[in-house]
Amino acid sequence: MNRITLHGTICKDAELFNVYGDDVPLVSFVVKDYGKPGAFNDEPLTLQVHFKREIAPLLMPELVHGKEVNLFGSMVQKNYVTSSNEFRTKIYMIADYIEFVGKNERREVAS
Repeated sequence: MNRITLHGTICKDAELFNVYGDDVPLVSFVVKDYGKPGAFNDEPLTLQVHFKREIAPLLMPELVHGKEVNLFGSMVQKNYVTSSNEFRTKIYMIADYIEFVGKNERREVAS
């Protein structure tokens, strides 16, 4: 399994989903990672993040545009075929741990 630690800024507000046949809610948001803190890259990594835990709905007010977070989880690659018969690949992160960081803020949420 590919484990990853990411420090970034949320660039799209979180959305809450209820996956059919599953009682555990899924929160999805987009994070932009500029690389090591203090060393900004010209082209940041933009990555969709999934957080699937019972507590996910409670985090919705915190997972907003501009919020700085540290994430720990695993990378997932999903291959699929579209309705127009095109092969596509989607890469996203499944977060096991979210830490809210930034000005006067340091809180942790784990699975």
